[in-house]
Formats: sequence, structure tokens, C-alpha cells
Amino acid sequence: MATITKIKNKSGALSYRAQVRVKRGGRLVHAEARTFPQLKLAEDWASRLEKQLALDDGVEKRKIGNRSIGDYIGLYVQRSNELKPMGATKRSVYRILCDSPISDVPVMELTPAHIIKHCQERGRLGAKPQTVMQDIIYLGVALGAGSALLGLPVTRKAVDEALPLLWANNLVRKSSERERRLMPGEFERLMVFGAKREAMPNAFVPIRELVRFAIATTMRAGEITSILKSDVDRSKRTVLIRDRKDPKNKFGNNQRVPLLGEAWKIVEQRLSEEPVNEPRIFPYHEDSIGNAFRLTVLEAEIQDLRFHDLRHEGISRLFELGYQIQEVAIVSGHKDWKSLKRYTNLHAHDLHRDPLLPTQTPPVEGRTDRR
Repeated sequence: MATITKIKNKSGALSYRAQVRVKRGGRLVHAEARTFPQLKLAEDWASRLEKQLALDDGVEKRKIGNRSIGDYIGLYVQRSNELKPMGATKRSVYRILCDSPISDVPVMELTPAHIIKHCQERGRLGAKPQTVMQDIIYLGVALGAGSALLGLPVTRKAVDEALPLLWANNLVRKSSERERRLMPGEFERLMVFGAKREAMPNAFVPIRELVRFAIATTMRAGEITSILKSDVDRSKRTVLIRDRKDPKNKFGNNQRVPLLGEAWKIVEQRLSEEPVNEPRIFPYHEDSIGNAFRLTVLEAEIQDLRFHDLRHEGISRLFELGYQIQEVAIVSGHKDWKSLKRYTNLHAHDLHRDPLLPTQTPPVEGRTDRR
């Protein structure tokens, strides 16, 4: 319902304030007002707005305006970061969405067809269905938070309606768990070609040392580069990993872990060698480590090996050394022991061994760090 009020300023000139209010179920859902110098202008504006708001989604469209998907995601990222800093993976996915053609689509005009087209285009550009699935997951998260976080009448309906077709046409797929481990001879090749890379002009990443440390600690590249000298406890041979990755609580998830075997030797040596004014044990950027590792793998002619696979290698080695699942979890940071089962890589033929007598214990080599 529209109301128009006369307003007189200090000089006596008249203006007209038009206000349009919409109620649903006795509750005010929208109110908007503008001031005009002439009564006719105020009446015309109020009449047009009332007709617009009377449409089924008129109020929603009015609140959103012409905001595009890209604009909306930008606002969502900003507000989310005010509550809790957003993880690197999530930020990266939203950057990709904002750089894609779907970002130009008005939020209130988003349809399943737009989403399907986005997935098809991502596939044509080389993105795997598992990667495209991340786009859809995080787009749905942003749209689903519209009402609670942003106060905007946005829903994830288009995403939910598109998903059955995306699955049916294999445009999206769940990520498969990698079980890549080092094959015989691959570690030696990494060391040989890592030495060649380190000998190159302007090379500064000690890739061989980082490979050995990643396997010994099961740490991710980002965790390795964030270790501070002040976080090392020499007496207990432990280190504090800050903001360790966790699906539910990444930030503030600090964990103290043991530095076993070669890991402690590497840290001890670095503590004595790194400049006093350098707070980090490994003063390198995560991207620099990734690039150096990829080039080393390429030159060593090793297929399908990522730096993160070294974490899988390290965890599997701990099990092979005889550590129990609860002990491995202390090193790897896993809170759910169930997720560690896949790292054991046990096969049916592994069970063909001489059974031990009840009084026997299996011999475990290299387990000198268990104190």
C-alpha cells in the first residue's frame, strides 16, 4: 500500500514523499520510500512499484536488484570472512566462479540451465567432473546462506534442481580418494633430480630436504612453511602446527606433534643454520615448493605424483613400522580414526604370513623414536 506525504522545507517549498509497504501474513516484508518535487512524479513511482511488488517474486527481485552472481559471491565472501577466515580451497573456487561467464547472470534469474552450461564449459576447458563438483558445492553453499548471512531472499533451488541432470550426464562426480604411494626407485629419482634442480642458477627451494621432511612428518606443504622456530620444543622433540586443516574447524585447530626420526634431525640442523631474524623453519612459499616439486617430478619422468601424495606415503610408512592407529593419528592430525584405515593399504594376499603365538610380538624395525 502506498502513502504520499507533503513535506515543506525551511524555505516553504513543497516536496512529496512516497512510501510503499508490503505485508504478508500481517508481517512487514518490504518498505521503500522516495521523495519527489512534484506530486505526479511521486504517484507514478508509487504506482509502478506497487505493480512490480505485486508479482510472485516481486519483493525478492526488488531486494536483490540487478546484483549478479559475481556480485553476490563477492558480498558472501566478504561477510563470511568477517565471521571466520575462509580456507584457500574455498577462496580459489569462488575466484573461478567469479571469473566464469555464470558470474554475469543476475542472481534472481539463475536457472538450472545456467548451472548445467557452466559445468559443460568447465569440462570443455579441461576441468574434471570432481573439480566441477566443487564449483557446484560451494555455489550452493553461498546461495543457501543468502537469507541468514546476507538478509537477501536468495535460495539454492536452481542448484538442487540441476544436480540430478549433472550426475546423470557425468558432469560432476565425487572426488576419489588418492592412494598414490612411491613406487620402487621413485624416491631415489626424486633425490637425484632434486639435486640437479637445486644446482640450477637462482634455485632456492631445497626440494630433497622438503620431500624427506614431508614423508617423515606427514605434513602438508602449507603446514611445513608455517612452522615457527618458537613452536619447536627441543626437550620433547615436538612442534606446534597452527591452524591445521580440518573439515569442521581449520582456524584455531592447533596441534602439537612429534618430530620422529629424520624429521627431528632436519629441524635441529635448520635451527642452527637459519638466520636469527628469520622466524620460520622453512622460509619458502607454498607455491614455490609446489612448482619445484612438479618440475622435479617432470624431469625425473615420474607419472602422476603430487606433493600431497608424500603425506599418504608417510602415513602408510608409520603403519608399516608398527605404529597403532591412535599413534599415527597424533602425527597425521586425523581426529576420525576411520579415515586412517585407507592408509594401511592392506590387501588380501598380505594376510598370508605365519601366525604369531600369543606370547610373540612382531619385530618392528626403525621404531626407535617411540619413547
